Order: sequence, then C-alpha cells, then structure tokens
Amino acid sequence: VSTQSTGGSRDNTARVWEQAPQCDANTPAANRWTVICQLTGHTGFVNAVASLKTSDEFPMGLIVTGGQDKVINVYCTGVSEPIRQLLGHSEGVTCLSTGWHGTILSGSADCTVRVWENMELKEVLKGHSAPVWDEAIYPGTET
Repeated sequence: VSTQSTGGSRDNTARVWEQAPQCDANTPAANRWTVICQLTGHTGFVNAVASLKTSDEFPMGLIVTGGQDKVINVYCTGVSEPIRQLLGHSEGVTCLSTGWHGTILSGSADCTVRVWENMELKEVLKGHSAPVWDEAIYPGTET
C-alpha cells in the first residue's frame, strides 16, 4: 500500500502528501496525511498527475504533471522543481498515463495523444476532432 499521494490544482502546483506511519481508522483525517512537497514549475492549472515506477537511475520513482500551460513536467520524488520539461503540445495537457518501461502518454486539448519514451517524443497520435480527456496503456502492449 502506498503511503504517498499527489494531486494537481488550479493554483498551478501539485502537492505530494505522505501518510503518517501507524495510523488507524480512528485517526482524524487531518492528522493522517501531511504535505511533504509542493511541485512548482507550471504557469497554468495542473490538469493531470501520474507516476513512473522506480528504476536504477531514479530509485524513488518520478512524478509527472501536465498543465494548462501545454507543458509536461517531470520531478524526482521529494524535489519541488522539475528535472525535465516535455514540450510538444499546442494546447493544454489534459491527461497522463505511464507504463512499466518509462513510457508516458499525454492527451491534450490539441486533439492528440503523444507517446514519450525515455522522456523523448516518439509518436504523435492523431484522429480526434475534439480534446482528448483520457488515454491508457494496456498491459503487455509496451515495447
């Protein structure tokens, strides 16, 4: 069970909460979770949040955020400034999903889904005539 959670907001930030150890159902909610990091770097609403699993290079994993500012920010867990910005969408990023091998899918109001591998743009998927609100990576389909 994860003891951390991340949420994006219209205040242009994302926040990482950590659950206090040894909490039970009788512990008041305000005492169970504490903000441990505020993720900055967006100039518009943070519309989407996802996480990338741990790796040798990033043993605590990575947090990925997508914003109304058309930017995807990548953060090391516990660090408030992005280590990388993924650029390419011409409208706000509306959704994100991640896969086992570091693949990131990003959907946007520009009607596209972009496929990122190793934090580099690999494919632009076109065909929608309206903003993309969600996308998914199906198990077993990553290369």
